[in-house]
Amino acid sequence: MIPYDRVAKTIPMLGSPNDNEALATARALRRILDGAGSSFVELADEIGAMGGTNVSKYPSISTTWTDRQRTDNLHTDYDKARWCADFGGMRLSTKERAFVHDLARRLGRYGGYATDRQAEWLDAILLRLRRAAA
Repeated sequence: MIPYDRVAKTIPMLGSPNDNEALATARALRRILDGAGSSFVELADEIGAMGGTNVSKYPSISTTWTDRQRTDNLHTDYDKARWCADFGGMRLSTKERAFVHDLARRLGRYGGYATDRQAEWLDAILLRLRRAAA
């Protein structure tokens, strides 16, 4: 469940003219959402639902929280990277977190596949996260 009161207090600071302050606010918002077991994707979907549209850029990720946590429907490298980025949270090292976010962004924008080395590392991260969730 998204803590709307905390999110509402945080969002106005994203418009700060100070780049460091705006970035710190974005990171704080991410921590709030992670702590609530939510994500920016879910927040965007709920905001879109208020206006009657689904704004999610990730249609392959289903709309309910329990379905999103499932890993048996991850067929592409993009799906795997997006899932790791959304649900890895603090279980990932800084390097792993940067890797899965960058890979998901690049595959989502340009399509294609991960290299063999990237796919191997992504599968190892996914396996570790699956074991931790079980």
